[in-house]
Amino acid sequence: MKSEKEITARLHRDRWIEMTRQLLRTIISEAEEAEGVVNDVKSQNKSYALKRTGPIHDYPYPKGSGSCKMTLEMLVMGKGLYSPLFVLGHTPEGEKIKLRWYPKPERVGIYPRSNRYAYEGAEWLVGYIEAQDGAADLLAVVPLDKFKIDATQVDAEKSSLDMVIEKAAKRRAGGVYF
Repeated sequence: MKSEKEITARLHRDRWIEMTRQLLRTIISEAEEAEGVVNDVKSQNKSYALKRTGPIHDYPYPKGSGSCKMTLEMLVMGKGLYSPLFVLGHTPEGEKIKLRWYPKPERVGIYPRSNRYAYEGAEWLVGYIEAQDGAADLLAVVPLDKFKIDATQVDAEKSSLDMVIEKAAKRRAGGVYF
């Protein structure tokens, strides 16, 4: 049986997840309204990033948990009935990065296979946690091409997703926390 402290921590976490989802929905929908929504990758004349196979072993998982800006190179489907989606790309410094995605209730942001945002060369702000098997599970995906976020200040080893959200909220409110 879970202790009261564990139940409270779980409720607190769930509230943060929902708040983050609402924040991202608002920011993304306002950015799309300002630009005029583009329906899918094809209408943008961009190459959809999903591939059936790919060089997933050439891309390392990041060490630990964190967040970073990444440029999407490709999405590769795993093999098997309940296999993950592998998100392959590189950081602004040119380092290759691989993240593993399963549908989880904790995830926030866009769906990685989105027909609107999953194209080769798309810039995403990603948040991930280290899994027990050493992989990095993707839990947050924010497309950077739809709105301006100064992701150059995001440091994968020193920053947490909460800090990124806090900075975005501060900029959105004109430098005032709410």
